[in-house]
Amino acid sequence: MDQLLTNNPIPAWIKAGITAFAVWIILELLAYLGRCQSKKKALPLLAFRLLSQLKWYTRVALALWTATFFLSLPAILQQVLRVLLITILALQAGNWLNHAITFVSDRELKNVPAEDLSRRSSIRGIAIVARAAVWIIVVLVILESIPNLNIAGIFTSLGLGGIAIGLAAQTFVSDLLSSLTIRLDKPFDIGDLIKSGDFTGTVENIGLKSTTIRSLSGEALTIGNSALLANPLQNFSRMEERLQVFSILLSTDSDPSLLEDLPGQIAQALNAIEKVRFERARLQGFNPTALDFEIAYTITSPAYADLVKTSHQVNLAVLELLQELGLRPGAVSLTISNDVKPF
Repeated sequence: MDQLLTNNPIPAWIKAGITAFAVWIILELLAYLGRCQSKKKALPLLAFRLLSQLKWYTRVALALWTATFFLSLPAILQQVLRVLLITILALQAGNWLNHAITFVSDRELKNVPAEDLSRRSSIRGIAIVARAAVWIIVVLVILESIPNLNIAGIFTSLGLGGIAIGLAAQTFVSDLLSSLTIRLDKPFDIGDLIKSGDFTGTVENIGLKSTTIRSLSGEALTIGNSALLANPLQNFSRMEERLQVFSILLSTDSDPSLLEDLPGQIAQALNAIEKVRFERARLQGFNPTALDFEIAYTITSPAYADLVKTSHQVNLAVLELLQELGLRPGAVSLTISNDVKPF
């Protein structure tokens, strides 16, 4: 304290006091302006909203910091003030970023209909992840500003415990990032019928760590987000149409003239079925004991119930047509070699 007083003459103290007071007054006016503008509008400009969140401790810290330019301070005091200033500015920056995230998310939610639960859930999820990232960075910045505190060294000194914690957190971080990917890229939404690996079902909830889907057999499946995205993902709800292709085997003694007219007759029969569009029919190839006849059609609805219903109708229509024309099914022969030894 004696060094602080003896190293700084009275004019230096006067300049420091005037500067600190002037800076404090300016910051107070800016904060007041931000508060006034924020009260006038339900959703004020982001700049005014941030000014209204200029904390009192930040205003005092900045005023005192500008005063130090006119004073000669002891080394230990400079170090303490530096840590305090970085801490206060980091907290202020975190508070500003938190309000900026709230501002953007509120604006987006205002433009999303209340019944669009999927998009509203996605916006809220992204906001939560962003806030968590902001405060993690704030804490790291504060810890890094402390002299003689090596964060990397602390984690290294944890040894096997640190490795175990890191491995345990790896899955959580992976699921968290996968959740962010799902909400940004939107490969599926709540209510979509999806398939990933061996899992098929309707999406019921998209969380930060896992996604819940209702399987076709009725049970609820909770799958980690990273595991869900690890496999190619099929979204059946975003299908507009379903292409179906199948083959029938006809006898090799079938009349070629009947086979020549068969595609047109199949087209007429299939186009008469609701939600079915004929694509092609052709004699695709020859088997030793049968003719391979291919039929392709499109179901103009993505619903699985329509797939079951229309495929049944198509199969019946083809069967009736073959019986009317007198076309007999071919046979697939199974040849067993005499050289095969028994088990």
